[in-house]
Formats: sequence, C-alpha cells, structure tokens
Amino acid sequence: MSIFKDVKAAVTTRQAAEYYGFRVKKNGMMRCPFHDDRNPSMKVDDRFYCFGCQCKGDVIDFVGGVFHLTPYEAAQKLADDFHLNPRPPASGEITPEVSTVRWNEWSAWQAMHQYELLLERWKKEYAPTDREAIWDEHFVAALQTLAQVSYWTDQLASSDQLTREEAFKELLSDGTLDQVEEFLRKNSDSDRSGMSLAA
Repeated sequence: MSIFKDVKAAVTTRQAAEYYGFRVKKNGMMRCPFHDDRNPSMKVDDRFYCFGCQCKGDVIDFVGGVFHLTPYEAAQKLADDFHLNPRPPASGEITPEVSTVRWNEWSAWQAMHQYELLLERWKKEYAPTDREAIWDEHFVAALQTLAQVSYWTDQLASSDQLTREEAFKELLSDGTLDQVEEFLRKNSDSDRSGMSLAA
C-alpha cells in the first residue's frame, strides 16, 4: 500500500483534528480553520466538510491545508505523528507515547491564539466610553496581558523551528499552557472573569 492509503486507512480527519489541538464537539462539528469561522461550521469524521466555505476532503487534504503542506508532506507528517512508519525510532526520537501527550506546538499556538483573540475583543468591547468612566476589569486584563500573549503567539508561529521549540518548552514548563486552557474554558461561554493571566 502507498503512504496515502496507509494514512487514510489508519487516521480519520476527526482524530487528526483533535490531535492537532482543534476542539471538536461530540456531534463532530468544529470551527473551520480555512475561513473566519465564529460558530462551528465544519463537520469532521473520516473526511471533512465545511458548511460555511464548502471546503472538503480527506485527512491528508485537511492536514495539508492547516499546515500549508503538499499532499505527500501532509501524509508523511501524519505517518510520523501517528507512528505509522514501519521503522524503529532513532535514538532520542519521540516515542509512541507522544499521542497521549496533551500539548504539542500546534495545540499550544491554537490556545494562545484563542486567548489573544479573546483579549482583543475585550479591549474593544470594554473600552471606557469617556475619560471619567471607571475602567472595566476586562479592559484592564486586555491591557495588562495582550502584548505578552501576542508575543508568544508569534513565537509559536515562527518559521524558525528552534524559536518555536524554545517557546513551546518554556510555556509548557512553567504551566502557562495549562493556565491558558483553564482561562479559556472559564471564559468561552460568558465573560465571567476579567482577571488577567500572569505572563
């Protein structure tokens, strides 16, 4: 079998989406990464289809689109990440337990980007209407935290692999990613807290 058939037989689009950090609802719906999707409009299972922008395809098309890879590069990435290559890992290479690891560079970027978007929205929506107005805690949180969050988002999206790796390791080691995840969970449905996350 070819690498394309091997990958498509072993990994569904939903499995890949969840592995790379996308939040998929129980019904298989998620926000489409290929357009500005405010409400989940993409259905993922074996394949994917977006009811918003009509993009569709298989798991290789999905990963290729998300990471801007050729079909072969996308298939190879999936084979490597899901350990489908019939070869023993080289010394120092990540072991198969990586599939159980909670965070990777992509999911870290996703979390920080979502946090950045939330703070940008707070900065606009809760800005004081006049000079005498008391500053809302959401607005204060955005002012205090947005610059640092934007910095980490840029680092995780860097074209330089070493920069991405170092940013990821630092955010993982000091617990920032877990704090961001918890913060987003608490604020995903309503703005109940305006407290900023310590950078």
